[in-house]
Amino acid sequence: PLPTNFDWLVERAHWNYSNQNNTKCFIWRNSRSGQFDHVSVLKKSNVYFGGLCISHIVQFEDGTKKTLGVILPSENALTFETHVPERMEIVSGECRVQIGDSEESELFRAGQSFYVPGNSRFKIETDDVLDYVCHFEG
Repeated sequence: PLPTNFDWLVERAHWNYSNQNNTKCFIWRNSRSGQFDHVSVLKKSNVYFGGLCISHIVQFEDGTKKTLGVILPSENALTFETHVPERMEIVSGECRVQIGDSEESELFRAGQSFYVPGNSRFKIETDDVLDYVCHFEG
């Protein structure tokens, strides 16, 4: 079930509020992944699949962007399409992933990443809360 509030996300993050450019400064605290310093996070979340995937855009001082998100368990795999190459870093949890037209799925756990080419797609499923960072490679 979808959480009724966002305490579960706030517990994972330390927010420093800013009034510039509709953003919040943000330090991600997670013992497995380290943290992001000196970044801005867009306040508006990206919500997909009726709230089963929620992410925020993280912008670095050099202008690069990543998304930081959570995928919740669901009965069916979620299918995402890519426009640029992406590297999905699993921060916590585990998932099964099918990339492109492959019939095979592969298991990824915290500390691992998988790569998806641009103009492709991937299916992902998890039985537990999955924290991830999407690194845009293109």
